[in-house]
Amino acid sequence: MKKILVITAIFFSAFIQSQDNNLKISGTVNDFETNTPLEYATISLIDSNNGNLINGVITDNKGYFTIETSTGLYDLKIEYISFQTETIENLNVSSSTDLGIINLKINENILNEVEVIGEKTEIEIKLDKTVYNIGKDLTLKGSSVSDVLDNLPSLEVDIDGNVSLRGNQSVRILINGKPSGLVGISTNDALKQFPSESVEKVEVITSPSARYNAEGTAGIINIVLRKNKLAGLNGSASLNLGDPKRLGLSSNLNFRTKKINLFSNIGDNSTNYKNGFTNETEYFNRNSTSDFLNEAGDRKSERNSNYFNGGIEYFFNEKTSIVASFVNNKRDGSTNTINSISQDFNQIKSFSERIENEDEVDDTNEFSLNFTKEFKREGHKITFDYQKENSKEIESSFISNKQINPELITYPSEKIVTNESQNSELFKLDYVLPFENDAIFEAGFRINNQNQNIDYLVEEENQNGEYSSNENLSNTLLYNEKINAFYTQYGNKKNKFSFLLGLRYEESITNVEQLVNGEESNKNYKDLFPTLNLAYEIKENETITFGYNRRIRRARSYFINPFPSRSSITNIFQGNPNIDPTYSNGIDLGYLKRYNKTTLNGSVYLRKSTGEFTFITENTGDYVLVNNAEVPVIRRTPINLASNTQIGVEFSLNYNKSKSWRIRGNVNFFESN
Repeated sequence: MKKILVITAIFFSAFIQSQDNNLKISGTVNDFETNTPLEYATISLIDSNNGNLINGVITDNKGYFTIETSTGLYDLKIEYISFQTETIENLNVSSSTDLGIINLKINENILNEVEVIGEKTEIEIKLDKTVYNIGKDLTLKGSSVSDVLDNLPSLEVDIDGNVSLRGNQSVRILINGKPSGLVGISTNDALKQFPSESVEKVEVITSPSARYNAEGTAGIINIVLRKNKLAGLNGSASLNLGDPKRLGLSSNLNFRTKKINLFSNIGDNSTNYKNGFTNETEYFNRNSTSDFLNEAGDRKSERNSNYFNGGIEYFFNEKTSIVASFVNNKRDGSTNTINSISQDFNQIKSFSERIENEDEVDDTNEFSLNFTKEFKREGHKITFDYQKENSKEIESSFISNKQINPELITYPSEKIVTNESQNSELFKLDYVLPFENDAIFEAGFRINNQNQNIDYLVEEENQNGEYSSNENLSNTLLYNEKINAFYTQYGNKKNKFSFLLGLRYEESITNVEQLVNGEESNKNYKDLFPTLNLAYEIKENETITFGYNRRIRRARSYFINPFPSRSSITNIFQGNPNIDPTYSNGIDLGYLKRYNKTTLNGSVYLRKSTGEFTFITENTGDYVLVNNAEVPVIRRTPINLASNTQIGVEFSLNYNKSKSWRIRGNVNFFESN
């Protein structure tokens, strides 16, 4: 049972600005439908003459705001998630002004907001995704991003940190819509270390539109980080403690003026955790009884990390900005694994132990550049993204083996060093053009180039206590993957019916080269990925949705590398350079019903995958001596063998009795075969 203590301190400084007079503009922001105050609405004061941002505040728990300024002509912009933006233009301020009550209406554009459920600041149901606004959920304070995902409907995180979406681990995880150095090479460990306070919202995309990468047969999880909009200097700091051991310290600092926004996020985390595994093998012999070999493992891990995410945003004017950011993420840790091996060969029972001590060091650096240009019509914009990432990971293991029963025998030990480096570059351009009557057109392209170098060295102890390289297991692999993509999509709303139709084209070019034996393999494949999302509003508070999409799962370098790697003395893993991608087609039928304080959301989904990665196990023909008995070495390798059909039913309920008391439940039944 985790016990988490959170201590949060929030600091705000006075706004930095020159003032001719100490004048104030005040008012109260309410929900037009319910007449309830909207907390955390963003208020921006803009110079009417040049469009520069003068000042900014957020509303309190009563929806009230006060913003200081001097005499002048201003535009006042009021923004709130899932509501229409309200702008009061040409506000002539010559004395302190009370604007009274300002009502905001729900954004009825179903292409962007189908319906908002639960508390409007927490959960939003959109045409192609569900958005969870983490910043307002106090139950997740002091936790990690991994804990955040595990608490959301449709998602599950196992003890090793593997994330599943509706029971499927083939899910794509993005940060701010892109792959990120904040997770680096080891995504699972990074999600455990990254604090929830850095997250603004999580988008769970079960029916991705053509705008999104086609990778991930289950869907996409997009984690959106905080970026403060308040003028002046402001920030927050948090400390979280937990049992099992968790110690984390993080801080956010933001400074914003008319033209520049400086932001940073710094954190340091330390965690300990334990898990275990079992592996049971039965060997069938034609002319004798079966032999058995059982492995049970206990694993203890310690992880430490520190990260920095900072950048600068420059506003050319209200509609044009450029953002440059830098990420550094360092992690280190150690893992102790004890394998207990019991066997019954030729009716002779024995017991042995294999101990592996592993040390790991990761270092990731990432530079990102984003340019956004908004045009006169609302929603009309073009964005350009460039991203470059360098990651390094070194794993060093020392393995010892000994027989305990029927007699004590110590076997030669071995050392394994894996040195992995990864470099990637991303270019992305997106264009959005809205028309009259809620129609919208989108198009864009994406180029992603990734290079990976994996150096795997195995050294074994000889009779003199010296270590020499095992040439049968040591290898250096060079892996390159380039993906070129183009997409276009069109959406519209006619009365109560809405649709979003898209098509994405992706070309994948991969090259695998083994430096030890000089073998090389290449693959080049081109694919089309159609998407369709529909919605029909039965009543104002009742909607049905339908989604279709085609997805792909590409084999990683680990699955492709034909050089064997050893997981235990009797088990090896060997990749398959001829393996092809897995393709899937999925449909999702959803229903949403909203009452006064309760929201019901259900869906029936079906996904059919072909060319599934299936692991076959075979005897290599080699034998090793374990407990004075010759035991065959087993090899596992992936092939495209099976197809898989997953059908499921998901149901969620959100009940908000009051602002401080709510109930959220989720049930997901599915079958795969």
